[in-house]
Amino acid sequence: MADAAEDAAGLPDGAIRLKWPNDLVVEAAGPGALLGAEIEPRAARERLEAPVELRKLGGVLGETDGLGTPDPRAVVGIGINADWPEEAFPPELAGGMTSLRVASGGRPIDRTALLEGFLARLEPRLEALRSGRFPVGDWVDRQATTGRIVRLAEPGGGPSRDARALGVDPTSGGLVVADPAAAGGERIVLAGDVDRLRIVGDAVTAPARSGV
Repeated sequence: MADAAEDAAGLPDGAIRLKWPNDLVVEAAGPGALLGAEIEPRAARERLEAPVELRKLGGVLGETDGLGTPDPRAVVGIGINADWPEEAFPPELAGGMTSLRVASGGRPIDRTALLEGFLARLEPRLEALRSGRFPVGDWVDRQATTGRIVRLAEPGGGPSRDARALGVDPTSGGLVVADPAAAGGERIVLAGDVDRLRIVGDAVTAPARSGV
C-alpha cells in the first residue's frame, strides 16, 4: 500500500513510513519531514529543526481464525486517508492525522488509480508469501521508530515506559528495544503500541536492525 500511495500522490520513495505495529505515517516535522507543500525556505527549516512529529495516514488490522488447525485463515483490513482535504478532518483527530492529498501539497488523489496500483502489487506479494518469501528489507527501511526513543503503551491500559527502539524482528514482527536488564541488552516487544516518538542525543543515528 505504501508504494501504491506514493505513486498516486506523487510522493518520493520512502515518504510513507511505518510506525510499529500497524500504522502508515508521514513525518510532518523533524529531520525527515516531508516538505512537498513547503515553498517558504524559513518555514521548511523550522519544520526540519522541530521535534519529530508523525501524522497517521492509514492503518492495518488483522484477525485470524483456526490457528493450529489444518485450515488457518487471516482477514486483513487496510484503510488509508486518500483525497481528504485538511479542512474536513474531524476536529478531535486533526492534530494527529493526515491524508495523501495533504501530504502531496493539495494534489487531488485518484482513488481508483490508488486501488488499482495497490491490487497490482498485492497479487505478486501474496504469491511470494505463499512461497515463504517476505520483503524484509523494504519493511525494515520504512520503520519510523528505528534508532529513536519511543513511549510504549502496554496492552490493556498498563503503564507506559520509554525505550530506545533498535529495529524490528522479521521472524516475530516484534519491536526490538534496548533493555539493560535483558540478556544481550535487548528484548522483543510483541504487543502494545508506540504512542510517542522523540529523538534523544544521537539516537536517530543508530543503525537499522533487520533481526536479532
